[in-house]
Order: sequence, then C-alpha cells, then structure tokens
Amino acid sequence: MSMYSPNRDKALWNCALECCLRRIDKTCKHLFDSSACEKCPFFIKNYGNFSPSDAMLFMMQAQSEAKDMKTQGSVYSKIIIGIVLFFVWLAFFPTCMNRMDELTGKRPPNDTPPSRTAEHANIEIAQHAVTRYMRAGHDVNNDGLTNCIDAAVIFYQYYPNKNRVRIIVNRNSDGSMHHLFNSVLTDGSWKYIEPQAYYKKYTSYWMTSVWKSEYNYRYNRDATSEYRRYVR
Repeated sequence: MSMYSPNRDKALWNCALECCLRRIDKTCKHLFDSSACEKCPFFIKNYGNFSPSDAMLFMMQAQSEAKDMKTQGSVYSKIIIGIVLFFVWLAFFPTCMNRMDELTGKRPPNDTPPSRTAEHANIEIAQHAVTRYMRAGHDVNNDGLTNCIDAAVIFYQYYPNKNRVRIIVNRNSDGSMHHLFNSVLTDGSWKYIEPQAYYKKYTSYWMTSVWKSEYNYRYNRDATSEYRRYVR
C-alpha cells in the first residue's frame, strides 16, 4: 500500500481560505488574530510560527481569493444547484447502500487516499487537534485517563463537517480489541481513521495501516450518539 504524504502548504492554505470565508459569511465575527482565534482549528498560527507581517500577507491573499470564490459562486449558483440536485438524486441510493455495507461489515473499507484536497485537509485539521490535546493530557469524559475515547471525541469535535464524520467503536468477540476511532465520508464511502495516528508518529492514518491484522472491520459499530455528548 502506497503512503499518502500530507501537503502542509495546501493544508495551511485551506485553513486560511476557510477562515476568510467564515468571516465573509459572518459565521465568525472575530477579528483575525484575536484571543478567540487560538481555539479555532482554522487559525494558521496554531500550526507554525509566523511573523505578524507574514501572517497578514498570507491572510490578505486568502481574503482576496475567498472574495473571488464568493463572487463566482453567486453567478453560477442556480446552475450548480440544479446539477447538484440531479447528482444527489443519482447518488443517494448507492451512497446509502455503501454506508450500510461498510458499517455492517458486508464489505471491507477502501483505504485509498481522499481525492478531494479539502477532505484530506479536514482530516489533517482534526489529526493535529488530537495531537495537541493528547499531549496536554486532555480528558473529555473525566475518567482520569487520556486514551482512545478522548482522541475519537476530539477528532469528531474538530472535524469541520459533522455530516461527514462518525465515532466508531470496535470490540472483538475474543477481547483482543476494544477501541474507539473515527470514520470519514470521502469519495462516496465511509473510511476508517485512527485519530491518534499523528500523535503516535504513524505515517498513515488508516486503521488498516496502523492496526493491520489486529483490526477486524466486521466488528465496527457507529457509536456517535453515545460519545458526542462529551464534545465541548
């Protein structure tokens, strides 16, 4: 299996664009580099040391592109809505079947790298958030431990699109594994992610790459409703 090398520059650029788009849409009402930004997964300074001038230049360019994206989007919105509705209708049934097949163990997960740069960038954002909080000993459920529960909940919390992320539990019948991790919807199917991969220095974040034969996808179960109450 070939390894997918994360592109830091693209991930940072996607963070900057999302930051600008959210402020343009007024979903974020904070000024850039305010104290509230430190808790935001799209704040570029969370991922490196930037001088004030470099950060400002970077964000000015991102702001310009974000405005262009909004302008173009308004011109083509009606056409796009029609196209999207058509393809949603075409994709709805097979997508639902794919999800049921994977979560019920009728077919193995397809662990190929996401083709959408934005989806990989979202995984990167959540992975780095997990690493940051796990190093700080963050305990989401106050059980006195820092373990897979904390990692899966933090990954879910910081994944930007809650419609495309789940918390999964895998408990083998022989007791060899009882583990929480995440699944992400990308390229039309749910793929399984080890949220502690970067924290534990793995080069790949797929469950099959990290756990190999110890992981049996047939025991996967969606546990999002049980654990999302710990999201803060």
